[in-house]
Amino acid sequence: MDPRSPREAGPARPGPVGHRLLIPGYPQWSWEQPERALVLFGSYAAALSVAFFAWGTTVGLGVLAFAFLTHAFSAADAIRQYAFPGFGRLVPAITASAGLGAVCYAPALVMASVYAWPIALDEQPREGYLVNRWAYLARGPVTGETVWLRSTRGARPKVARIVAGPGQRVEWSGDQFRVDDQVVEESPFRVAGSPAELKLTIPEGHILVTFGADPSRYQAVPGGWEIVDRGDVRGKVWARSYPIRDRRLLR
Repeated sequence: MDPRSPREAGPARPGPVGHRLLIPGYPQWSWEQPERALVLFGSYAAALSVAFFAWGTTVGLGVLAFAFLTHAFSAADAIRQYAFPGFGRLVPAITASAGLGAVCYAPALVMASVYAWPIALDEQPREGYLVNRWAYLARGPVTGETVWLRSTRGARPKVARIVAGPGQRVEWSGDQFRVDDQVVEESPFRVAGSPAELKLTIPEGHILVTFGADPSRYQAVPGGWEIVDRGDVRGKVWARSYPIRDRRLLR
């Protein structure tokens, strides 16, 4: 018997595992072990799908860990079979876990933490969002975008939409709100507290934002509007992830 054969009996090994380790179940499939291959690949694909769907939650993190363990088990099993009867079980498991973690999963998690950082608002009802933390490295936030504000704001809301930027003219008159002479549908004031007329220009280095949600939750922000320092903007909110029924992409 060839000592490097993946099994004592059966078809010969088609060659070194190599890149096959990157796909759970692929080495086993190429060695004509379809049942094992399908269980490994199916478990991994299902877990990865759930982890992607539930990204930013405890459940998502747990299922992602299961997907990693399934991938590591597939790779360790392939290494052990390929090197049979050497290595045993412990060395392939450690090698596969460390290699996949360093080459695949650690870089993927770093990228996800930069471009899809999950945040959850403390206010009720609970809301979850995904943030691109590097969106404004090369440019500043612009009108219409949804942004994540500095966490040191305490109890004040941390997700807002930009209504006007530095130097833009803001006007309230005749029950209409305008930005640079363009009518904005939302009102910055509650009906009972609206002034007869208001004109101002947003100062340099500042933006006018609206918090969009029920302003009654934010007692410190009358009407749900506020002028904030642009330095308070920590990233661009590009998706609403929770509640699940209200998931959607944001500008």
